[in-house]
Amino acid sequence: MVRRRAGRVPRMRLLLVTAAAALSVPGTHKRPIRIAPGLEVTVLEADEGKPGGVHTGTVTWSGGRALAGYLSENAHLVRGRRVAEIGCGCGLVSLTCCALGADAVLATDVEVDALARVAGAPGGAQVSTALFDIFGDAPLPPCDVLVASDVGYTEKLALGFARRAAEAVAAGATVVTSDSTKLRWTEFLAEASRLTGRDVRAFNWREKSNPYVRPASVAVLRPFRIGSRSSKLAIVQAERVRSALNVSAALIPIDAAGDVKGSTEDAPLARKGVDFTGSLDDALLDGTIDAAVHSCKDIPPQNRWRAGLTIAACLPRADVQDVLVGPYASLQDLPDGARVGSASMRRQAQLLSRRPDVRVVNIRGNVGARLAALDAGEVDALILAKAGLDRLAESRADIHPIPLDDMLPGAAQGIIACVCRADDAATTAILDNIDDREARHCVAAERALLGVVDESLQRHWPGRPPVAAYCCGSVLRGKLATPDGSAVVETSDALRDGESFEDLGRRVGRALVEKCGDEFLSGY
Repeated sequence: MVRRRAGRVPRMRLLLVTAAAALSVPGTHKRPIRIAPGLEVTVLEADEGKPGGVHTGTVTWSGGRALAGYLSENAHLVRGRRVAEIGCGCGLVSLTCCALGADAVLATDVEVDALARVAGAPGGAQVSTALFDIFGDAPLPPCDVLVASDVGYTEKLALGFARRAAEAVAAGATVVTSDSTKLRWTEFLAEASRLTGRDVRAFNWREKSNPYVRPASVAVLRPFRIGSRSSKLAIVQAERVRSALNVSAALIPIDAAGDVKGSTEDAPLARKGVDFTGSLDDALLDGTIDAAVHSCKDIPPQNRWRAGLTIAACLPRADVQDVLVGPYASLQDLPDGARVGSASMRRQAQLLSRRPDVRVVNIRGNVGARLAALDAGEVDALILAKAGLDRLAESRADIHPIPLDDMLPGAAQGIIACVCRADDAATTAILDNIDDREARHCVAAERALLGVVDESLQRHWPGRPPVAAYCCGSVLRGKLATPDGSAVVETSDALRDGESFEDLGRRVGRALVEKCGDEFLSGY
């Protein structure tokens, strides 16, 4: 496969015919085809069909024109991507992808004559060619997008291409295919659905510039796209989700603002809160990914979260405790004036309520960056989540659990959450298969408490308040401390008959706020 360079024709190609044959293809005629306004592609068609009046691979079919037209209206699918075509025939689709700005295009077929026509067509020098049989043992060529048209006119072809399409999806590629004959289209869709674990549906497409062209069915098969922050811990969590799902899934790392290592003294930023979800929220809403994986505690309260998103699944809860990392076994063992690193205002407030003498250092960044700061002597100890260290398989000897009475966890701490668009029923159905109901109940109660407290303290606290919440069984505990730890309020209650966990969270949240009082809130 050759990469396109502006103003330069590639010299090396995978063409399996001679250069002379590519430049002069006997028994062919040029056929200009208008794909869209301002886009015309010329192909070489054979003057005569094959013996018996068979025209497969010798002329352009309606399915190819439909696919080329659909791609011209959705050029983002191929622009800047590596494209491979199965059963290219005269190469209309491959040549169109090249004209639409594909980074590299590979046209494949089972016949050398077809590849010669592609190579000899105007613009064909920009397209690599290779023999490929979908029934053979050879792996699919590496590509970002696999395209094919009218390859399902027999049952054998339909099922064979379904197998190859599933291979492409499993490798992270998008498959775009069309069919004008519809002879075995239903079998293809059913087999592709079975092999990918997704409901593959087709839609009718008609060429707008030429209504006399036969309409065709188009299907787009994408891997289940899981978005994740690019930190090591986030990738580990996303891999857990991918392994739990019974579908072909591609993992898409996305940088988040909260993973950027900043100054250890950047207290004002900490007060505003750190964004770990915004980039993934954007990717969900613009369709770049199907689902996003988060540490559930990082998801903003509902009143601060982007509209149109929902938590569709929660994995079983891991250890909820925070831990003290460093040479000291407990908060009580810390020396006077010890430098303790934490970017969490919840942890900072609870730490200062127990040890007002220590110096809090606001260390930002991922777990690895924070541990590096400890080892470099920037701080005397760190406070981190036990669940994150366990998932990273950190086996340091200086990890010491902090009792819950000293430090209550944040809402939904220890839970991996899968987020998707609220209107995406297909993704919701897929994620529901891995949803843990007990973890879901905890999330409902703790996030409801968080939401009530957050709304009540907005005028006192510009970012997320340092509230702690922990639901164990049917009992929910909540705790709130002033930033300097000088005042702490906490409450708890149990689930009542006929009450939902969300209702429990709202009730305990209101009770927590009522206990604050004006004097307490003045500390904010």
